[in-house]
Amino acid sequence: MKTNFLFLASLLFSIPSIAADWQIYFENTQLTIYKQTVECHDESKGLYQEKVFFKFENKSSENINVSFDKITVFSTSKATSDQVTYSVTLGNKESKEGRCGIKDKSLVTFSRFLNKPAVARLQSVEISNIKIQTIK
Repeated sequence: MKTNFLFLASLLFSIPSIAADWQIYFENTQLTIYKQTVECHDESKGLYQEKVFFKFENKSSENINVSFDKITVFSTSKATSDQVTYSVTLGNKESKEGRCGIKDKSLVTFSRFLNKPAVARLQSVEISNIKIQTIK
């Protein structure tokens, strides 16, 4: 009975998603950054969104801090662009990734509302100025 309740609770509180495979966005000897476009559906709130997720994977045996600029361009009546600097701290061999329900903007970028086509949508998202620092 308890197992059935936990299974039902996990279904109720999960946010379904439809995802493409992870694609390598950047790679060197210390770090791999992956990119993925995903549909996130939160039916209880009536939210049907497309998002771009990033996954940061530390390939080294040292703790690292990754800082980077994320540049987003949205289509509106006039295209708008935004550049923000973020950082992600990773333990040795650790990875962190965006998922539906996570609000960490270093890992997740909103793309568009699937049920509101007239609203602005993401034209592009780029990561640049990637800096990796070893943490002692």
